[in-house]
Amino acid sequence: MALSITGEQRDAIYEEVLNDLCGIGDVALLIGRGEYGSAREQGCRFVEDLCLLDDLGWEPASGDGRDEFVLTLPPAELTRALRRLDDNAGAVLYRHVVMPIEEREQTQRVVTAMAAYIDLLAQLAEDGPAGADDDPAATEPAVG
Repeated sequence: MALSITGEQRDAIYEEVLNDLCGIGDVALLIGRGEYGSAREQGCRFVEDLCLLDDLGWEPASGDGRDEFVLTLPPAELTRALRRLDDNAGAVLYRHVVMPIEEREQTQRVVTAMAAYIDLLAQLAEDGPAGADDDPAATEPAVG
């Protein structure tokens, strides 16, 4: 059963594969640390990415005129690659969408505090701190 994707899907998957391939240098680092099993595992991952590029095309844009891209990677390898890419995409969404939403209350509190700092500093600048002109130590925090 041949699976196919659209040009838009191809371009999105292509970019995600390239992002994954950014870690290819880790294979050499793992070998250097004597972690041969992990190095082999990572190497196989990148082989799948490179084979997927054979289906997607190696050029950045699907400018070869095709509207459809057939995926010929064997099902087991394609499944592993797609699951890994899906996990990566989920992590990106979590980091860039979910975490900011979860941190909204903290962000609102920080923004409120920053606005208060600006207001208070402006008032201090207008009024001048009491005794600051006479005693330079008056502007330094008390130690103690």
